[in-house]
Amino acid sequence: MSVAVELLKAEYVGIRDLRTHLSSFLKISKPVIVTDRGTPSKVLLSYSDMLELTDILDELQDRETIKAVQDGRMAIANGTKGIPVENLFKRIRLQEK
Repeated sequence: MSVAVELLKAEYVGIRDLRTHLSSFLKISKPVIVTDRGTPSKVLLSYSDMLELTDILDELQDRETIKAVQDGRMAIANGTKGIPVENLFKRIRLQEK
């Protein structure tokens, strides 16, 4: 499951509850959204999730990647079956090698 999907499904925890149970929340491998008076303010992510997000951001700055995503969106709009974004990034990485 991608980090973006995990963020959408993330557990919310208030600052006070986080402070009380910090060690428990740090052991969870899924993202946790920290709230301040009910408003999301911080996100706890695992190291591997942070690396994945950084990698995605780097790829999104690449013109070839952006072009491939745009081409894919147009193809889907024209009725072509799409592929998962993860597979697209894998294909691009393989082409770069």
